[in-house]
Amino acid sequence: MDIKTIYENNDASERSKKIKELKELLDTCIEKGNIEVDSVFDDHNYYKASAVDCVIYYVCGYITRKLAKRYKCEECTTFFNSSTEASANPVAALTNIKSKGWLLHPNHSLFEFIRYIEDLFNQYCKYSDVFELIVNHITENNKQFWFSCSLHKTDVMSDIITYYITMRMRQYSVFQNREQNKLSSKKKKLSKLVNT
Repeated sequence: MDIKTIYENNDASERSKKIKELKELLDTCIEKGNIEVDSVFDDHNYYKASAVDCVIYYVCGYITRKLAKRYKCEECTTFFNSSTEASANPVAALTNIKSKGWLLHPNHSLFEFIRYIEDLFNQYCKYSDVFELIVNHITENNKQFWFSCSLHKTDVMSDIITYYITMRMRQYSVFQNREQNKLSSKKKKLSKLVNT
């Protein structure tokens, strides 16, 4: 039973019926000595998604749109045909906020696969051969990606890996260059203070 429905309904007889049901449930909990009355109220999802997961979900929507344009077979279209309506999933918070009705909510298996790639990227980003290390890790550990179209599965999987790692490498290099420029600027200022 949802407490909100008691107050949202304008029918007085139905409201009093729901209040009576609520009182009976609470009385039962008290009689049994069960102080925790969680069973009376509907469960709510209080999970707060991390900002990284929200961004990955947002990027998955972008990749979904990009792949949907490329693969036109019926099974691929069904897989990539995602909703543009707001999602109650906590990781969809950024997409829900930024969307004006045209952002895609990705398939859950695609989101999990890209989150796996992101974890690998964070693990190998300091190495010069990050792309190769990630691909080797995925193939050696036989990471499965559920995709309904067996004809295009390997192509889609390779495109996902390529798109995501290329995008992350660009972002990472921009961030590293910015940090390097700050450090160089600081060293330059400090060198002016030293008399030679």
